[in-house]
Amino acid sequence: MLRFQRLPSFRSTSLHTDVGAPPPDAFGPFRVLHQVGVGVHGPVFRAYDPDRDRLVAVKLFRLDEPPDRAHRLVAELEALRAAQPPAPGLVAVLAARLAETNAYAV
Repeated sequence: MLRFQRLPSFRSTSLHTDVGAPPPDAFGPFRVLHQVGVGVHGPVFRAYDPDRDRLVAVKLFRLDEPPDRAHRLVAELEALRAAQPPAPGLVAVLAARLAETNAYAV
């Protein structure tokens, strides 16, 4: 006779994960509203872009890299932004910069 074991119940988990430090108030002109998730390389924030009057996502790359590599990542993200043809329905990189020693993309 088969016996079924009751599985533990799953609770809803929040996407707001502790990354060790409180979120910044802003990344350049992009004002942080709240954290929406976290990935392998760092957190993702919802932010407000006052220049375009719209909401954007900001991905912070928390990398344990020397500053020259962080600058190279920003340069590669900027090249990606510059190479993107405007197409509806595609996510566009609006900006890539450094925040202290961490790179971020909007």
